[in-house]
Amino acid sequence: MNNKIKLYGALALILFLINIGLLFFMFKSNNQRPHPARNRNLIIEKLHFNQTQIAQFDSLIKIHRNGINPAQHQLMDLKNTLYSNLKNETNVALNDSIILEINNIQNQIEHIHINHFAAIKSICTPQQLPVYNELTTELAKLFSPAPPPKRNR
Repeated sequence: MNNKIKLYGALALILFLINIGLLFFMFKSNNQRPHPARNRNLIIEKLHFNQTQIAQFDSLIKIHRNGINPAQHQLMDLKNTLYSNLKNETNVALNDSIILEINNIQNQIEHIHINHFAAIKSICTPQQLPVYNELTTELAKLFSPAPPPKRNR
């Protein structure tokens, strides 16, 4: 009877430690992609947008998402096709054409991004433009996924 209690206690402790570990990794990996609301609020705060500008900015965000989301889905589909070709005998010409299409879509995505930020600039007042110009140096960092963690070797 005493052995069963020790066994159940040890199992409960192991399950508890596993749950703590899972929670740790969930919260740690949660920061991999930029959160749209956080970036929206950061831009509003840094540029000191008024209520009219915030409404215009929200409209620009909707337009931006309507352009980006389909392109990103298309990009992911092409990448899935490209990498699923690894299962078969390699067809270099097919892979090259898929890679060119990926490049074209990535090019479109970057144009959508640059047009979005140019539109944001257009709603800024002359007093906000110096802050906007400072912000442009941070855009790549703000809107890129977090880099993978460094491995200790």
